[in-house]
Amino acid sequence: MEKREEIRKILFTVLGSILLAFSTAVFIIPNNVLTGGVSGVSIILSPLVPSISKQHIASFLSVMMFIIGRIFLGKDFAVNTVLSTIVYSLSLVIIPWNRIIVNVEPLIACLYGGLLGGIGVGIVMRQGGSTGGMDVPPLMMNRYFGLDVSKGILIVDALTVIIGLIEYDAPSVLYGLISVYFTSLGVEKAISFGGTRAKEIRIISDSYEKINEDILTVLDRGTTIYEASGGYTKNDKKVLSCVVEDKQYQTVMDIINRYDEYAFVIVNDVQDVHGEGFSVPVRI
Repeated sequence: MEKREEIRKILFTVLGSILLAFSTAVFIIPNNVLTGGVSGVSIILSPLVPSISKQHIASFLSVMMFIIGRIFLGKDFAVNTVLSTIVYSLSLVIIPWNRIIVNVEPLIACLYGGLLGGIGVGIVMRQGGSTGGMDVPPLMMNRYFGLDVSKGILIVDALTVIIGLIEYDAPSVLYGLISVYFTSLGVEKAISFGGTRAKEIRIISDSYEKINEDILTVLDRGTTIYEASGGYTKNDKKVLSCVVEDKQYQTVMDIINRYDEYAFVIVNDVQDVHGEGFSVPVRI
């Protein structure tokens, strides 16, 4: 089983890397779309080194970022990233993407290029790896400064696009920011694909015991009760917390309103949830 899992991870890492290369070579580079990642940096640098193709600049940057990541992020990073870096770099150079002619408006190129590239990056990250390239600075910021990786990627990509003002006009930068947004959207969707969408519900009510009993019996969902103290009243309160599937949300609200229509309720969307009753069967 472990061998099959490793093969699956390798195949999906290759798939994600090729998809990223495809979006770069077919939508991003031909349309000079300012975007994040090495493709965006290669477009910015291309006027400074006109004798070198953008594909070769992107491949060179990928390799350099991999080396920097190996030095500052360690061996595990290198092992998880080397396959993606090699496949992406070779795909840009070897596979004749230029034979695929896609004539679209710049905005459409931003949407497709950003979304497909983000999905490719997300597929690789879902396997526990990284595409290398401009993922490295956010990973370094996460390790040394504690900055969330997804926020770091958004910051680095947005800064890359804004720097493009040196060579390009404001509309091009605006298109680039649109591409960056759809890239982050693609990453998010790819990572959370197939996960169990749920809602976390926290309830503050004097009738928490009755609400808790109905959630346990009617929905067959577990709950957690913990102590809290009112910031203004200083009164001790019980907070009832539970996680339910999206389709069960309205039932929980009906239960709450049945016993206390003035209950204070906090609801958060959950991208994925694992554990008993969700990713594994309930123990009997």
